[in-house]
This record gives sequence, C-alpha cells and structure tokens, in this order.
Amino acid sequence: MTKNEVVALADALRIHNCTADGRTEFTPDHLRVLADFCASQDPNFNPKWWMDYIAGECGQAGELMQTAPGSTVKLRKTPG
Repeated sequence: MTKNEVVALADALRIHNCTADGRTEFTPDHLRVLADFCASQDPNFNPKWWMDYIAGECGQAGELMQTAPGSTVKLRKTPG
C-alpha cells in the first residue's frame, strides 16, 4: 500500500468513527487488526501514528493536535 492509500484509509475510518453510533464504529481492536495488516505490507508503516491520526490526536505529518478550551476544533501543535 502506498502512503496515500494508507492515509486515505485512515481518513475514511476517521470520518466513519466521527459519524457512527457506538454500535458501528471501529473499535481499537478492529483498528489494530488493520494496522497489523498495513505493517505487514510496508516495513515503514507506523501503527501508532496511524491509530493516533484516526483518533484525531495528530495530523498527517504526525504533528500533535490539541483542542482549544471550549472548542471542538483541533489545533495543530508542532512537536518539541
């Protein structure tokens, strides 16, 4: 899988989990199975980044994301 395909899959999962009810969202266990598959296809695949990206905790480049107080909008924060 190419990096673009991995990001596109993560985007689809992220959007689904943001709009799904609790019964149909992908659980961390489901996401780990998919991450393991992606890792088997690409030795450079980073499962932690991928899962954090789906959870909205980092951006595509791996930068940290923060929620501003009282806001649902994620703000990017560069690591360091």
